[in-house]
Amino acid sequence: MKLPKHVLDLMGKKVKYCRAKQKEDGTTELFKGAGFITGIIIGASKRVQILIQDNDENKDKAWTLDPMCIDATDEEAKAYFEHHLRLKKIVEDHNAAQRVREQEKIAEVDLINAELFGKPLEL
Repeated sequence: MKLPKHVLDLMGKKVKYCRAKQKEDGTTELFKGAGFITGIIIGASKRVQILIQDNDENKDKAWTLDPMCIDATDEEAKAYFEHHLRLKKIVEDHNAAQRVREQEKIAEVDLINAELFGKPLEL
C-alpha cells in the first residue's frame, strides 16, 4: 500500500502528544509530552496509529498513539482520556465477571466430581 505524501511528510516532525499513563498506585492519568513521529501503522482494521519517540533515553522504544493524541487541544485530550477510561472500565468489568464465571464453573466441576468420586479430601 502506498501512503499519501502528506502522511510521509509527518515522519520526523516534532509534535506534542498526550496519552493515558498508569501510575504506580494503579490509577491512570493524562500524560502530555513532546516527541518525534517515527512511524505510522495501519492495522488490518484500517485503524491508523502513530509511533512517537519522546526522547533519546527511549530511542529504542516508541509510543503507539491514536492520531487524535497528536497536537491535541485541551478538549481533544480530555475527550481521548475519557474515552480511554470508559474502555478501561469495560475491560475491568469483563475481567471481574469472567473471574466469577470461572469460580462458578470450578464449583460445578467439583459437584460433578463429588457425585462420582465423593468429596475431596480436606488436607
